[in-house]
Amino acid sequence: MFEERFCPFTDESKGEHLAIVGLIVNHNDSYNEMGIASRIDRSYKDKDDDVSDFIVKWHGEEDEFRKLCEDLDIGLMEYSV
Repeated sequence: MFEERFCPFTDESKGEHLAIVGLIVNHNDSYNEMGIASRIDRSYKDKDDDVSDFIVKWHGEEDEFRKLCEDLDIGLMEYSV
């Protein structure tokens, strides 16, 4: 599922990006939350993409989730909080 990247100020197309991404949120090394999130295009501000809250949560093992993201070819973003 691809979305077009564009600049809302100039209506200029900047290519495409995947609309979903695997997300791992590390909570001070005590536990990880994992799931699928929506990728938010910030290229028009010359910034990295952002992500939404989880659309679907994963309750399995982290290595299985990483493998799933690889198999689906959706990419993976990780954050520590």
